[in-house]
Amino acid sequence: MNIMYHPNSDKPTDIILFIPGGGFISCDINSSLLLVRQNLHKNNYAVAAIEYHVVGNGFYYDALEDIKDAINFLRNNEKKYNYDFNKLIILGNSAGGYFTALYTIKNPQGIKCAIDLYGLSDLTKVGIDYDEECYKNHLTKNSSESMYIFGCLSGKGVGDDENEAQKANPVNYVTGKEPPFLFMHGDSDRNVSNSQTLLVHNKILEKGGKSIRYVLKDDDHGRGGFDSEEMLNVILKFINDNVN
Repeated sequence: MNIMYHPNSDKPTDIILFIPGGGFISCDINSSLLLVRQNLHKNNYAVAAIEYHVVGNGFYYDALEDIKDAINFLRNNEKKYNYDFNKLIILGNSAGGYFTALYTIKNPQGIKCAIDLYGLSDLTKVGIDYDEECYKNHLTKNSSESMYIFGCLSGKGVGDDENEAQKANPVNYVTGKEPPFLFMHGDSDRNVSNSQTLLVHNKILEKGGKSIRYVLKDDDHGRGGFDSEEMLNVILKFINDNVN
């Protein structure tokens, strides 16, 4: 865990748990979404970035346990790092956005709001917006999502056992009782289909929950306007509106 905090603040700050992306195969807590995290820290938030199990050393459910452990650590160390654990926000990008959605939707208690930047919500449809070959490649045993669900040596792809794959999909757990969500996605994303965040956004609204979604025109996967002043302000305002 890497924590940016405010030891000299007169009162405890709000705390953001950041879950970095990496395509399920890596997890860089130092550089992932750094400008966004630095801006939040500059605006008097504590930001804790965490590592988690990835393909090759664990399964997606191991990462969920890592997030749970991180939250327990934050709960037990609020005085040390001068933040208020009762004002917990979760933020993630790409694979981290997927875990932001999956963990928050399944464990909504105590989380004030969640921000999912170009994350996945249905691992059976990661390439649904692209050509047929790309779509089918995501269903094979060689895709990172298949290896994350079934293991690297299972020889099984998402397309071989959709029932098991559906257990890993955030969109399937939406109840409408989630904390408010903010989604952002580039309409030219070449890694994660743009419709992935739309699926879970629409499901939250359908169930009566609160969700906002921004589509960034001509932006690719994490590239473009995600750290522009405009989007930084959108993220900051969303947090302020839902926490303070």
